[in-house]
Amino acid sequence: MAECPAAVLAKLMREESETLLKVLAENVEALVGHSVEIQPLDPEGEELASIFGEAEVYVFPVEDHQSGPLPSMLLLDLTGAVHAGAAFSLMGAEQVKEILETREIPEILHDSIGEVANILCGAAVNVLREKMPKAPEFRRGADFETTTTPPWPGILARVDDSHPWDLIAGRIMIAGEPKGALLLASSDRVQGIVSPEQILAATGGQPARPEAEQGKAPATDETGAAGAPAEAAPSAEPEPAAGALDAAPVAEEPKPAAAAPPATAAGDDAQGAAGGATLSVPEGVRVLLAAHPADMGAFGLRTLLEESGITVHRARARCCEGEILFVVSRSPTDLLVRLKSLAAPPLRPSLVVACSDRPTRDLVVAARNGHADSFLVLPTTREKLAALLAQIPQPAEVS
Repeated sequence: MAECPAAVLAKLMREESETLLKVLAENVEALVGHSVEIQPLDPEGEELASIFGEAEVYVFPVEDHQSGPLPSMLLLDLTGAVHAGAAFSLMGAEQVKEILETREIPEILHDSIGEVANILCGAAVNVLREKMPKAPEFRRGADFETTTTPPWPGILARVDDSHPWDLIAGRIMIAGEPKGALLLASSDRVQGIVSPEQILAATGGQPARPEAEQGKAPATDETGAAGAPAEAAPSAEPEPAAGALDAAPVAEEPKPAAAAPPATAAGDDAQGAAGGATLSVPEGVRVLLAAHPADMGAFGLRTLLEESGITVHRARARCCEGEILFVVSRSPTDLLVRLKSLAAPPLRPSLVVACSDRPTRDLVVAARNGHADSFLVLPTTREKLAALLAQIPQPAEVS
């Protein structure tokens, strides 16, 4: 009989803690673009107790793709979560500083932190695949939130105080500076007893915006590690050769029948039929979209914009200042080619947003290397789009 996934994860932490921390650090390093080291914390030490006891942390239930919820969890202290999530969504240093000062997490950042947690769960899968032919497919549970923990180790005891917990923890050092901490824990017992809801209830957290998680595939690295096995994942669009973008322009998607009449800029009262936040762009600013013709994520994005009266143009050539560019792709190579072809410095649009409905670590790296201003996970919401569009400077009024 095969070991239950929680026991496999617990055994991995007991026997391969150094390797696992190294792989976790490599994944964070790929996101932030700076050297990252995760310095081990003594599971019995006072430092770990001070970081994860009576502190504000993100709690992520860990699941197995095949068997569901496990008595396992991933914790990120708020500082580590903000830095990692900000790297995923390509936020700037000033934004990160402000968020850490106010302790208020924007919805886009909250979702990005969840995607980072998925990538970290996938890192454990990558280590296991070198040791067993059918490794469990760990992923972050759909419901997660910040919570203030009880004195250490109360967060574990509230979930399960009758079985031993194995854990690894470490300080996240980015470019030699401490930028938070993480902890991965698993109870070595029969699976399926603890649900994500029970973990959240025990830790005092609340389910996290479930509507934003519906229908969204878990983030992975390019192996497909954190969610369904790679062979079960939808195939990505073909990758064009460098410089081939103009030879294969993006086709216009069919416009939804219910779309509002197009306009160059949406007025303050323009809202889609589904309601929600107002979407608008400054007068004279063009919105451009580059995507594979069959990409449904791009179609949904276009629909949200056009329902608010914003005309969406096909990106055909190099963009310029006074334009907003959305680039949608599942392929890191394709994304980077499109960004470099359409929005390379020194002439750049006012806002460049990389997007995907299959977010991966390598896509985020490609977006950063292509000088995108933000990374948006699809499908998205009006509120998230409104927050992005609010970054565009309004033209000065003429007196």
